[in-house]
Amino acid sequence: MTLESYTKTKQLEAFGRIRDRKRVYLDTKYWLLLRDVTLGRRNDPPILALLEVLRAGVQKGTIFCPICEGTLSEIASQLDDTTRHATATLVDELSLGVGLLEHDMRSNTELACLLHSDLPDERMHHCDQLVWTSTTFALGYVFPQNDSFDPKTMLCIQKAFSDYLWDLPLAKLLDAHPRKPMPGTGFASLANRLNSENASHQSELTSFNETFEIESHGTIDLMLPIAREIMRSRYRQVGRESEPVEAELSAIEVELRKLLIAVLNSPQATSRLPTMHVNTSIHAFLRWNKGQKWEANHFTDLRHAAAALGYCDAFFTERSLAGWLCHGELQLDRKYSCVVVHKVTDALRVISL
Repeated sequence: MTLESYTKTKQLEAFGRIRDRKRVYLDTKYWLLLRDVTLGRRNDPPILALLEVLRAGVQKGTIFCPICEGTLSEIASQLDDTTRHATATLVDELSLGVGLLEHDMRSNTELACLLHSDLPDERMHHCDQLVWTSTTFALGYVFPQNDSFDPKTMLCIQKAFSDYLWDLPLAKLLDAHPRKPMPGTGFASLANRLNSENASHQSELTSFNETFEIESHGTIDLMLPIAREIMRSRYRQVGRESEPVEAELSAIEVELRKLLIAVLNSPQATSRLPTMHVNTSIHAFLRWNKGQKWEANHFTDLRHAAAALGYCDAFFTERSLAGWLCHGELQLDRKYSCVVVHKVTDALRVISL
């Protein structure tokens, strides 16, 4: 079994553990509030009750709280040993050690599922089954590689490494991680660039729907090289002896672009390309709303939103992000049937239903 197939098997096992549970996504604000309860730093009744209900749901097998790479990055950035360990320990408890694939990897997985959707059923898994991983791999997959070993031995080492990290509590992993700020993301410079570009084209926009369509074209342009490689892989999967020549790939790319733009601008987007759709929706929203500008933290907010809306039943977040997602132009909470709230009392009400 290849390393890719082995990893896929473990992802399917992760899905099996949470298949029948209600998925409650907590952004970092909520993890920190709940952590402070465990440390005895907060005793407000609503947050105490919320932690109690979440813990009870996890123990009964009815709830779990996954994380994504944004959560892991923010937890790892905490410089205080006590609070970082306490946060990670709470994540271990409420997440069952299961998180979502890193944002770009998840988007690529959704794209591959769409482009392979007409293959025989026995070869396919629903995308919802393939986007789960261990919390320790929430930032992506990295495996050891040493050419001194023969391929068979190296594969055994990689699988053993995967097994070890997969079952490692997040708290233990972070305890061994150096206490230092995470490397810069470049989000600040990206925010400045987008604000400048949006301002220069603002007068050209006539409606939110038009803005979304423009953004969808940009999104697809970025995804086309990946779609192209997926199609190369597809040729091999269906048993074609030779890979498509460049002219054939160029023709396929034209059709791929039409297909992806059509899907992204249709109701199917929420089920077929959720990560891409949420990403495009928020970009369009910030571009269309003249008084709103990108800030560096918005990119992490976007990743939380894409993970929560696409694959969870409820999203507990901050006031500003909840306001965006539930805004009349977006209504992403309704489109994804995901309850989005920012008040602790509302979160408690939702989780108690």
